Amino acid sequence: MAVVLSAGPAILARAGGGPGLGPGSFTFTSTSANAFFGSPKGAPGPSPTFASVFVNRGLTTFEPQDSDGATTVQDATTVFVSIFTPTGGGGGCFVIPNRTDFTIGSDLHSASLHTTVGSADVCPGLAKPLAVDGPLPLGGGGGGGIALPIRLDLTWTWKGVIGTDQFQSQFECGDFSTASQSESRSAGATATGTIAAGTIVVSGSSQQGGLRSTDSQLDISGSANPACFG
Repeated sequence: MAVVLSAGPAILARAGGGPGLGPGSFTFTSTSANAFFGSPKGAPGPSPTFASVFVNRGLTTFEPQDSDGATTVQDATTVFVSIFTPTGGGGGCFVIPNRTDFTIGSDLHSASLHTTVGSADVCPGLAKPLAVDGPLPLGGGGGGGIALPIRLDLTWTWKGVIGTDQFQSQFECGDFSTASQSESRSAGATATGTIAAGTIVVSGSSQQGGLRSTDSQLDISGSANPACFG
């Protein structure tokens, strides 16, 4: 059995025990872009306005903040936005309703994000793209602290170099086992454009940015016991 989904290597073993992933062979893909505008907090000079954006297309888990709710998995395009000014700020996670609002070249030379997200698009719980290692902005939660809607008009241009990472892993617990392999390509990039939320507008070129694409293969045997994952 071959099933094409969107995800990545970060928690493939755990994904094997998640919704919809029974025994079989799965091909995962994901793409993402990120950008940081402004100076980091604590930098010399007057307190600046700064913003960060991370957009991802791929399999994403949503864990409701209500402990009685069920964790769901969706093939989604999500964007995590944070904006801070000298007087405050905030941000959150949003599901982009139109997938074509985010495009990224297969060669990682360029990407674009042109969308507007509002209260109806807030992520349905704590979001975690499966292809992402490490913490997400604002913990991947909902939205708050800044005016909605948020308008995002950004384009990324690569800096001329592609890096490649390769991973292989195996996981066994009782009768359940997984074997995974993945290849990720990444490129440093400069983002230009505008982020607007109410009266706050951040525009210009990013201080940092990047593009990433991940292809993974996961083979699952047996059924996972939740106790395997703590």
